[in-house]
Amino acid sequence: MRRITNLAWPDTPYGATDHLVQRKKRLLTGLALLWADSNGGPVLMGAAAVLVPVHRTKTTYLAASPLHIGYLALLAEHEDDTRPLVKALDELLVQARRDAPALAWHSAADDQHVLHTVRHGGAGVTGITAAWKARKTPPKGIARCVDTALDIGDDALLVDAARHHGLPLDAALIPHQDQSHVQQRYQVMTAAHGDPAALRAVTGSIAAGALAQAYTVALLGGRHLHLLDWVEPPTAYASLERAAWDELPPGLFRTTAAT
Repeated sequence: MRRITNLAWPDTPYGATDHLVQRKKRLLTGLALLWADSNGGPVLMGAAAVLVPVHRTKTTYLAASPLHIGYLALLAEHEDDTRPLVKALDELLVQARRDAPALAWHSAADDQHVLHTVRHGGAGVTGITAAWKARKTPPKGIARCVDTALDIGDDALLVDAARHHGLPLDAALIPHQDQSHVQQRYQVMTAAHGDPAALRAVTGSIAAGALAQAYTVALLGGRHLHLLDWVEPPTAYASLERAAWDELPPGLFRTTAAT
Protein backbone atom coordinates (compact mmCIF):
# COMPACT_ATOMS: atom_id res chain seq x y z
CA MET A 1 0.00 0.00 0.00
CA ARG A 2 1.20 3.50 -0.82
CA ARG A 3 0.14 6.56 1.16
CA ILE A 4 0.64 10.12 -0.10
CA THR A 5 -0.28 13.21 1.86
CA ASN A 6 0.67 16.79 2.58
CA LEU A 7 -0.80 16.71 6.10
CA ALA A 8 1.56 17.54 8.95
CA TRP A 9 -0.29 15.05 11.18
CA PRO A 10 -1.70 12.50 8.71
CA ASP A 11 -2.78 10.08 11.46
CA THR A 12 -4.78 12.78 13.28
CA PRO A 13 -5.65 15.41 10.65
CA TYR A 14 -8.40 17.04 12.70
CA GLY A 15 -6.24 17.47 15.80
CA ALA A 16 -5.62 15.24 18.80
CA THR A 17 -5.53 15.72 22.54
CA ASP A 18 -2.21 13.94 22.90
CA HIS A 19 -0.41 16.54 20.75
CA LEU A 20 -0.37 19.85 22.61
CA VAL A 21 0.88 21.73 19.57
CA GLN A 22 -2.23 20.77 17.61
CA ARG A 23 -5.45 22.71 17.68
CA LYS A 24 -8.75 21.25 16.62
CA LYS A 25 -9.29 22.09 12.97
CA ARG A 26 -12.57 22.55 11.12
CA LEU A 27 -11.84 20.61 7.96
CA LEU A 28 -14.68 19.98 5.55
CA THR A 29 -13.85 16.57 4.10
CA GLY A 30 -14.56 15.21 0.62
CA LEU A 31 -14.20 11.46 0.15
CA ALA A 32 -13.76 9.28 -2.93
CA LEU A 33 -13.10 5.56 -3.51
CA LEU A 34 -12.08 3.86 -6.76
CA TRP A 35 -12.76 0.13 -7.17
CA ALA A 36 -11.75 -2.57 -9.66
CA ASP A 37 -13.14 -6.06 -10.17
CA SER A 38 -11.13 -9.22 -9.80
CA ASN A 39 -12.02 -12.90 -9.88
CA GLY A 40 -11.92 -12.82 -6.09
CA GLY A 41 -14.25 -9.86 -5.75
CA PRO A 42 -13.93 -6.06 -5.45
CA VAL A 43 -10.45 -4.56 -5.13
CA LEU A 44 -10.03 -1.10 -3.62
CA MET A 45 -7.56 0.65 -5.90
CA GLY A 46 -7.56 3.94 -4.07
CA ALA A 47 -9.26 6.06 -1.43
CA ALA A 48 -8.79 9.80 -1.11
CA ALA A 49 -9.78 12.57 1.26
CA VAL A 50 -9.51 16.27 0.49
CA LEU A 51 -9.74 18.57 3.51
CA VAL A 52 -10.76 22.21 3.18
CA PRO A 53 -10.58 24.62 6.14
CA VAL A 54 -13.93 26.29 6.88
CA HIS A 55 -15.10 28.87 9.41
CA ARG A 56 -17.04 27.87 12.50
CA THR A 57 -19.97 30.25 12.03
CA LYS A 58 -19.91 31.77 8.55
CA THR A 59 -19.49 30.84 4.91
CA THR A 60 -15.94 30.71 3.58
CA TYR A 61 -15.74 32.47 0.20
CA LEU A 62 -13.23 31.03 -2.25
CA ALA A 63 -11.27 32.92 -4.85
CA ALA A 64 -10.56 31.60 -8.34
CA SER A 65 -6.90 31.13 -7.40
CA PRO A 66 -5.76 27.60 -6.48
CA LEU A 67 -7.30 26.45 -3.21
CA HIS A 68 -5.00 25.47 -0.34
CA ILE A 69 -6.11 21.93 0.51
CA GLY A 70 -4.96 19.10 2.69
CA TYR A 71 -5.09 15.68 1.16
CA LEU A 72 -4.58 12.01 1.92
CA ALA A 73 -4.55 9.28 -0.73
CA LEU A 74 -4.32 5.55 0.07
CA LEU A 75 -3.30 3.50 -2.97
CA ALA A 76 -3.06 -0.19 -3.81
CA GLU A 77 0.27 -1.62 -4.96
CA HIS A 78 -0.90 -5.25 -4.82
CA GLU A 79 -4.25 -6.92 -5.32
CA ASP A 80 -4.19 -8.02 -1.66
CA ASP A 81 -3.96 -4.42 -0.43
CA THR A 82 -7.73 -3.98 0.01
CA ARG A 83 -7.55 -5.08 3.65
CA PRO A 84 -4.85 -2.57 4.76
CA LEU A 85 -6.42 0.16 2.60
CA VAL A 86 -9.82 -0.30 4.25
CA LYS A 87 -8.20 -0.42 7.68
CA ALA A 88 -6.44 2.92 7.06
CA LEU A 89 -9.65 4.41 5.63
CA ASP A 90 -11.55 3.12 8.65
CA GLU A 91 -9.20 4.97 11.00
CA LEU A 92 -9.80 8.21 9.09
CA LEU A 93 -13.58 7.71 9.15
CA VAL A 94 -13.61 7.20 12.92
CA GLN A 95 -12.08 10.66 13.34
CA ALA A 96 -13.96 12.38 10.50
CA ARG A 97 -17.37 11.25 11.74
CA ARG A 98 -16.68 12.86 15.11
CA ASP A 99 -14.37 15.80 14.32
CA ALA A 100 -15.07 17.04 10.79
CA PRO A 101 -17.76 19.73 10.47
CA ALA A 102 -19.07 17.91 7.39
CA LEU A 103 -18.41 14.97 5.11
CA ALA A 104 -19.22 14.94 1.39
CA TRP A 105 -19.33 11.78 -0.73
CA HIS A 106 -20.87 10.92 -4.09
CA SER A 107 -23.19 7.88 -4.18
CA ALA A 108 -21.85 6.95 -0.77
CA ALA A 109 -24.24 4.03 -0.27
CA ASP A 110 -22.64 2.21 -3.22
CA ASP A 111 -19.15 2.49 -1.73
CA GLN A 112 -20.42 1.65 1.75
CA HIS A 113 -22.15 -1.46 0.44
CA VAL A 114 -18.90 -2.68 -1.12
CA LEU A 115 -16.96 -1.84 2.06
CA HIS A 116 -19.35 -4.04 4.02
CA THR A 117 -19.10 -6.73 1.33
CA VAL A 118 -15.32 -6.98 1.62
CA ARG A 119 -15.73 -7.15 5.44
CA HIS A 120 -12.49 -5.39 6.27
CA GLY A 121 -14.03 -2.30 7.85
CA GLY A 122 -14.48 -1.60 11.54
CA ALA A 123 -16.01 1.13 13.66
CA GLY A 124 -15.30 3.81 11.06
CA VAL A 125 -17.20 2.12 8.24
CA THR A 126 -20.03 1.06 10.54
CA GLY A 127 -20.32 4.52 12.09
CA ILE A 128 -20.27 6.45 8.84
CA THR A 129 -22.87 4.12 7.32
CA ALA A 130 -25.18 4.87 10.25
CA ALA A 131 -24.43 8.60 9.99
CA TRP A 132 -25.25 8.53 6.29
CA LYS A 133 -28.64 6.98 6.89
CA ALA A 134 -29.38 9.65 9.50
CA ARG A 135 -27.90 12.58 7.58
CA LYS A 136 -31.22 14.46 7.36
CA THR A 137 -31.36 14.59 11.17
CA PRO A 138 -27.74 14.21 12.31
CA PRO A 139 -27.16 13.42 15.99
CA LYS A 140 -25.36 16.04 18.08
CA GLY A 141 -21.59 15.76 17.84
CA ILE A 142 -21.63 13.91 14.50
CA ALA A 143 -20.42 15.44 11.25
CA ARG A 144 -23.05 16.68 8.84
CA CYS A 145 -23.15 14.40 5.81
CA VAL A 146 -24.07 15.29 2.25
CA ASP A 147 -24.38 12.91 -0.67
CA THR A 148 -23.64 14.87 -3.83
CA ALA A 149 -25.53 12.33 -5.95
CA LEU A 150 -28.76 12.55 -3.95
CA ASP A 151 -28.92 15.65 -1.80
CA ILE A 152 -28.10 18.36 -4.33
CA GLY A 153 -29.76 16.80 -7.39
CA ASP A 154 -30.12 13.41 -9.01
CA ASP A 155 -26.87 13.07 -10.96
CA ALA A 156 -25.61 9.51 -10.94
CA LEU A 157 -22.23 10.61 -12.29
CA LEU A 158 -20.06 13.10 -10.46
CA VAL A 159 -18.98 14.79 -13.70
CA ASP A 160 -22.65 15.56 -14.42
CA ALA A 161 -23.19 16.97 -10.94
CA ALA A 162 -20.11 19.17 -11.35
CA ARG A 163 -21.37 20.52 -14.68
CA HIS A 164 -24.85 21.21 -13.33
CA HIS A 165 -23.46 23.17 -10.41
CA GLY A 166 -20.93 25.23 -12.30
CA LEU A 167 -17.70 23.51 -11.31
CA PRO A 168 -15.13 23.43 -14.13
CA LEU A 169 -14.20 19.98 -15.40
CA ASP A 170 -10.49 19.49 -15.87
CA ALA A 171 -9.90 17.54 -19.07
CA ALA A 172 -6.54 16.24 -17.88
CA LEU A 173 -8.05 14.73 -14.74
CA ILE A 174 -11.28 13.22 -16.09
CA PRO A 175 -9.68 10.14 -17.75
CA HIS A 176 -8.08 9.09 -14.45
CA GLN A 177 -11.56 8.79 -12.89
CA ASP A 178 -13.10 6.61 -15.60
CA GLN A 179 -14.07 3.11 -14.42
CA SER A 180 -12.58 1.42 -17.47
CA HIS A 181 -9.29 3.24 -16.80
CA VAL A 182 -9.31 2.13 -13.14
CA GLN A 183 -9.89 -1.46 -14.26
CA GLN A 184 -7.03 -1.19 -16.74
CA ARG A 185 -4.76 0.16 -13.98
CA TYR A 186 -5.66 -2.90 -11.91
CA GLN A 187 -4.52 -5.15 -14.75
CA VAL A 188 -1.25 -3.23 -15.05
CA MET A 189 -0.74 -3.50 -11.29
CA THR A 190 -1.22 -7.27 -11.24
CA ALA A 191 1.17 -7.67 -14.19
CA ALA A 192 3.83 -5.42 -12.65
CA HIS A 193 5.06 -8.07 -10.19
CA GLY A 194 6.36 -5.42 -7.83
CA ASP A 195 8.19 -3.32 -10.41
CA PRO A 196 8.57 0.09 -8.68
CA ALA A 197 8.31 2.22 -11.84
CA ALA A 198 5.18 0.43 -13.07
CA LEU A 199 3.54 0.61 -9.65
CA ARG A 200 4.31 4.30 -9.27
CA ALA A 201 2.62 4.97 -12.61
CA VAL A 202 -0.44 3.01 -11.45
CA THR A 203 -0.70 4.67 -8.04
CA GLY A 204 -0.07 8.14 -9.45
CA SER A 205 -2.92 7.77 -11.91
CA ILE A 206 -5.31 6.37 -9.29
CA ALA A 207 -4.36 9.19 -6.92
CA ALA A 208 -5.11 11.79 -9.60
CA GLY A 209 -8.57 10.35 -10.19
CA ALA A 210 -9.49 9.84 -6.55
CA LEU A 211 -8.20 13.24 -5.42
CA ALA A 212 -10.02 15.02 -8.24
CA GLN A 213 -13.26 13.32 -7.17
CA ALA A 214 -12.71 14.06 -3.48
CA TYR A 215 -11.96 17.72 -4.28
CA THR A 216 -15.11 18.03 -6.39
CA VAL A 217 -17.42 16.53 -3.76
CA ALA A 218 -15.84 18.70 -1.06
CA LEU A 219 -16.72 21.85 -2.99
CA LEU A 220 -20.19 20.66 -4.00
CA GLY A 221 -21.01 19.47 -0.50
CA GLY A 222 -19.54 22.55 1.14
CA ARG A 223 -21.63 24.86 -0.98
CA HIS A 224 -24.79 22.82 -0.34
CA LEU A 225 -24.23 23.14 3.42
CA HIS A 226 -23.34 26.88 3.15
CA LEU A 227 -19.84 26.22 4.42
CA LEU A 228 -18.28 27.33 1.11
CA ASP A 229 -19.24 29.59 -1.76
CA TRP A 230 -17.63 31.30 -4.72
CA VAL A 231 -18.26 33.44 -7.75
CA GLU A 232 -15.65 31.73 -9.89
CA PRO A 233 -14.56 28.46 -8.27
CA PRO A 234 -10.94 27.34 -8.06
CA THR A 235 -10.27 24.35 -10.30
CA ALA A 236 -9.23 20.91 -9.14
CA TYR A 237 -6.41 20.97 -11.67
CA ALA A 238 -4.81 24.15 -10.30
CA SER A 239 -5.41 23.19 -6.67
CA LEU A 240 -3.93 19.70 -7.08
CA GLU A 241 -1.00 21.16 -8.99
CA ARG A 242 -0.28 23.37 -6.00
CA ALA A 243 -0.75 20.60 -3.43
CA ALA A 244 0.49 17.40 -5.06
CA TRP A 245 2.37 18.14 -8.29
CA ASP A 246 5.32 16.00 -7.14
CA GLU A 247 3.22 12.90 -6.42
CA LEU A 248 0.89 12.73 -9.41
CA PRO A 249 1.75 11.42 -12.90
CA PRO A 250 4.66 13.13 -14.69
CA GLY A 251 3.36 15.36 -17.47
CA LEU A 252 -0.09 15.78 -15.88
CA PHE A 253 0.64 19.41 -15.06
CA ARG A 254 1.90 22.01 -17.45
CA THR A 255 4.58 23.20 -15.03
CA THR A 256 7.08 21.43 -12.83
CA ALA A 257 5.80 23.10 -9.70
CA ALA A 258 2.98 25.38 -8.75
CA THR A 259 3.96 28.96 -8.07
